Amino acid sequence: MDRKKTDVWVKQIGQNRGAPRIWLDGIQAIRAGFAPGDKYDLEVDGDRVVLTINQDGSRTVSTKKKGERLLPVVDINSKELLRAFQGMEAIRVVVQKGRVFLLPLASELQIRERRQRLINKLANNTPLKMGSLSHGGGVLSRAIHEGLIRAGVKAEMAFANEIREDLLSHAIEHNDVWGEETEALAIPVQELVQDEWLMQRLPKLEILEMGLPCSGASSAGKAKRGLSMMEDHPEIGHLVFAALAVINRVQPTILQLENVVNYSKTASAQILRHQLRDMGYTVHEAVLEGKDWGILENRVRWCLVATTRGIEFDFDKIAPAVKVVKKLGDYLEEIPEDDPRWSEMRGLKEKEVRDAELGRNFKMQVFNAESTHIGTALLHKSVLASVR
Repeated sequence: MDRKKTDVWVKQIGQNRGAPRIWLDGIQAIRAGFAPGDKYDLEVDGDRVVLTINQDGSRTVSTKKKGERLLPVVDINSKELLRAFQGMEAIRVVVQKGRVFLLPLASELQIRERRQRLINKLANNTPLKMGSLSHGGGVLSRAIHEGLIRAGVKAEMAFANEIREDLLSHAIEHNDVWGEETEALAIPVQELVQDEWLMQRLPKLEILEMGLPCSGASSAGKAKRGLSMMEDHPEIGHLVFAALAVINRVQPTILQLENVVNYSKTASAQILRHQLRDMGYTVHEAVLEGKDWGILENRVRWCLVATTRGIEFDFDKIAPAVKVVKKLGDYLEEIPEDDPRWSEMRGLKEKEVRDAELGRNFKMQVFNAESTHIGTALLHKSVLASVR
């Protein structure tokens, strides 16, 4: 379509006599130049239907009387002519002078393209493209990559975005999910989405993994800054907007986000759910605990998986069949009690008292050899000194 004055309307697809029906009446038809009794042609061109005014055309504009006015009505009621819109509830109507284009909504076209892209790659054994926002060290990216390999599916990391250069540098050197063609984007994601050149370089993805910062949603982070809601955080409270801009650009077939459980209750999470729905994704959510997977570090995380409509996913189908119980003592070396590495952790104890007086939520976590989980990364046995 060339550049002309253009109106765009979203029209619901009706039903009449068992067939889909779309009609334009009144101002919509008038702005296209249709008048009662005019002739026009109708052409089906792939995914679109084109109506063109032609006084020798095969179809006639109908008439509707409103008061003393006679208004044009363009009415199409046909399974054959509207076959391209089968299964859709609404379409996009583009109106120009003398022509009307009936088109699928942009979201419907994106759904179709994402599904077909995935199907084609799997059928041809072509590596799936992955991307990562708030990459960190790429732990989750590597886990996804390893899972795909176990399933016999090839994958390659197209890009990773991370604001911390040290983490990104470490991932480049030590994380085998990185390949020769993986691009490092060491730039704030809110800056990334304003960079037109950079956004145009981002490829279409089959999988996008995100770990948006949680410091505004975690209990400790909210207490430290005195936030009434996560979005009040001046540095990361708004990042859902940038994340959605990237999602819209790279059109992943599947999207995965993990965060603290409190994030699921934020306005950002609600915006994300609803916008993903309107983009043609089905959103699945679950709270996962590390201990259920035989992991000593019992991280509890909210996990969101968004799949393009028509692709099935069920958290219940990936639940561990057997829960393996491990103890902290299984990982610790024996250290004599008089070893200088032992400490009473006086500084941490004093900090706990100070934070309590300030209304903060910092508290020491104390474990012993019989503990079946720990709350953070695996530490040296010296952390157990405070138990003695």
